Amino acid sequence: MRGIDLSSATNLALNWSGNSGQISISEINYCPPGAVLTFRSLGADVYVYVTQGLVDSTAAYPACVSGNNPDNTSYLGPVDEIVIDTSAVTYPISISNDTASGTYSEWELEIALTHTGNSATKIYYTLDGSDPLISNTALLYDDADRPLLGGENLKGNIVFVKAIAVNSISGQASALTSYLYVFNRPMMLNASVSHGYHVDRTPIALSVNYSDGPAPVIYYTLDGADPLYFNGQPGFGVLEYTGPITPPSNEFMLKAVAVQQTLLRTHYSNFIANFYKYEEDVLTLEATPAGGVFPQKSLDISLVTNDVNAVIKYTLDGTSPLIQSARTYIDSFSISTQLDAQDFRLRAVAMTERLISEPIDITYTLYDYTGDADKDEISNLDEGGPGRDTDGDGVADMFDADSDNDGVPDYVEGAADANGNNIPAFQDASETIPFWYSISGIPENGVLVNGLQYEIRVICYGSEGYLDIHTENKALVFSETSVVLTPGEEKIIYMLVPEVMENKCSPLWSGEPFDVSFVISHTDPVTGSLVSETILRNYNVLPSTDTVPYAGNLITWTKLSSAKFYGIYRKNPGESEYSRIVKLLHDSYHSYSETQQYLDRDGETLSLYRVTAVTNKGESDMSNALHAADSELDTCAVIGHLSDIAGSSMHAIRVSARVEKAPAMQKNILLNAYEIHAYTDIKGQFVLALPKGSTCIIKLEQAGLRKKVVVPYVESIDFDALLSLNSEGV
Repeated sequence: MRGIDLSSATNLALNWSGNSGQISISEINYCPPGAVLTFRSLGADVYVYVTQGLVDSTAAYPACVSGNNPDNTSYLGPVDEIVIDTSAVTYPISISNDTASGTYSEWELEIALTHTGNSATKIYYTLDGSDPLISNTALLYDDADRPLLGGENLKGNIVFVKAIAVNSISGQASALTSYLYVFNRPMMLNASVSHGYHVDRTPIALSVNYSDGPAPVIYYTLDGADPLYFNGQPGFGVLEYTGPITPPSNEFMLKAVAVQQTLLRTHYSNFIANFYKYEEDVLTLEATPAGGVFPQKSLDISLVTNDVNAVIKYTLDGTSPLIQSARTYIDSFSISTQLDAQDFRLRAVAMTERLISEPIDITYTLYDYTGDADKDEISNLDEGGPGRDTDGDGVADMFDADSDNDGVPDYVEGAADANGNNIPAFQDASETIPFWYSISGIPENGVLVNGLQYEIRVICYGSEGYLDIHTENKALVFSETSVVLTPGEEKIIYMLVPEVMENKCSPLWSGEPFDVSFVISHTDPVTGSLVSETILRNYNVLPSTDTVPYAGNLITWTKLSSAKFYGIYRKNPGESEYSRIVKLLHDSYHSYSETQQYLDRDGETLSLYRVTAVTNKGESDMSNALHAADSELDTCAVIGHLSDIAGSSMHAIRVSARVEKAPAMQKNILLNAYEIHAYTDIKGQFVLALPKGSTCIIKLEQAGLRKKVVVPYVESIDFDALLSLNSEGV
């Protein structure tokens, strides 16, 4: 919470220290007195601050450590709620306006502002609704030159005034006051020729739209003078519109307004102020060629202006041509690229001593028409360059590996016309190919680690295909070994290397290499014969490698004969829900074993696990919670309490312990990742479950505590007693 608004202005700031979690109070911008800030903790008031009405204060920062708050008070302790009451706020100065907010039909309004302060008091105001204490549009009120609202300065028919009176000597201010004025303009005045640069001297016709009543009179000037006085009456030398206006010169300002006089009141239209400039005084600039897409790697560009004495400045990177680093045009220049495609944004302007041209802002795109940007064996030119996007996905065909978004890469379809509709196959999703497939996820030759599972994904197009998997090693488990491939449908085959559940003399530990062949085949539509392609891999199985160590949480569950997969769910310490970490294939290789295992290399030591069975009928409910740690691991409950120097309980404080060594923590636990932590509850209490006989480093960052302790062989121990015990020796 920063910048609390007490009176439609920013008068108070509460600042949090990011490192200490403490609060400081600052009174700013003539904060009014009497605002009550009540700081609460656990439903009780712990500290009250009442604003002093300061001009600008410097708070203790961080509060309660290096100094006091603006009223010379401080508080040290927990805060969970801040209540702000402004009902008693008082302002020593008041401000008033002789013209109330409302809707007006007048041409202009004059407002007079007064205050109750002394001669040192000044009034600041804005006309755009911004805060006059901080806005760069704020004005100092002068009663001899009162603000005029509406008239030719009116934008959008609304003026939003904000004002405040300030005595900087006494440090006092009024409340920020707001006034909203709506000007009724029931008629719309239009000019037939828009303002700006023109070649033809077309006469300018003025017309006014109105609903009823007498015909309005249009008053205008051509010399920049205002058509109406403050009172809404025509000024001296103002012209009354009778027909289209012939431009009087090459450069002039037209100002006009329509006035309708009725028996009850006078109505005004919107105000027109148009500047016109014609060809004799117009500086032109043209680029040749005028932008576009070009199938070439270089291009010459020339700039031409209608004044030989004009200076032309330009850039090619989209920056303004008026900056100091812009280039000066002398002769035609070249742009070139070494990329497949590149955009050049030309911005240029011509200038004389008194004229400046309309700026040029155009883009040139060069591309290598002989290249192949997306490596699909179709040239950039044949793919239409950077200007063609067949599937409308925002990626040009020359950069899109699947231009028609039919799931078949362009290099497979090619530029031929498969069905004779005069559209290249890579642009026509309706054209088909005989057979094409993509397969991913097959491990490369080498070591397969026990417990790992691989997902092999395969998809085909054109016609039906087949995937057959063959291996002499029965230890590998596949979800399917003979798969029918339907065009356009991705199939996933799971390959499981079962977790080691035997001794090191078993085939799984032997390390002997073996082959696995993946055969993809389809029927040739012309010959009717089976065409196949074989992907051969050579593997050996090991329980671990240097990069995949045998370390982590090993969990075991009873297998279900009808299960196809098992869902492994994990909940780490501090988490409230279980989340699935793997969908594991049923281990059919160890058919004699009633249990199956999974080694979670990423779990925390005290993580909990649950297992579900996935059958043909769906997924079962979760099992009871499984503990990953070894059964021999016995823990001691270290019980502690944290409070501040005032004796208040400290809530949600993190206490952590890193285990350096412990009995019975070997194959099942990755020691250098074993950190236990707990958070204090609402009463400041915490419990750490540390292995008995272990050596741990306990850390409490808020107190700067870091101590190595040996945990005794007891069921529980007080935290202070544990620290004392290790100070005396174990």
